[in-house]
Amino acid sequence: MRNEEYEAFERPFREAARPILEALRESLISKGLGPLSEIEVLDFDIDRGLGFASEDPDKTGHFVHLVLADGEDRGYEGVGLLMTCSVYPNGQLWAPGNYSFKVGAITVDDLLARLARLADGIADYAIAVEREWHAVDQREAEEAGPDTSGQHFAVNS
Repeated sequence: MRNEEYEAFERPFREAARPILEALRESLISKGLGPLSEIEVLDFDIDRGLGFASEDPDKTGHFVHLVLADGEDRGYEGVGLLMTCSVYPNGQLWAPGNYSFKVGAITVDDLLARLARLADGIADYAIAVEREWHAVDQREAEEAGPDTSGQHFAVNS
């Protein structure tokens, strides 16, 4: 997709996506999952979007990205929505329309309708993010191994 075509979707996407992410962010904070950064613009190689992350340096796996994906680079027409909250496969959350025969939104109105469906499910997304972040914490703890910092070992003489 040419840059000017992508930009025609990007402006309405950002305007509609920001309040959705703000509501999700506030819901997560109310669940005690903060502190979380402010919403920021994301600029990846072929996709751009909005997102936020934990401000806790020990919680680097805690983030939410809502990305407007360029369909041409992913094998479909138009643009798609990708919402992720971790680097693991379960971190790919539901993106309206992405699991249909017509993956890409080909009009701005179609994109805005998909974002409206996303907005309707904020409470469900907050639960899904909370579960995934808990799973991320468990995976990271398992990878780190047992904490032996407080154990004392007797030495045989």
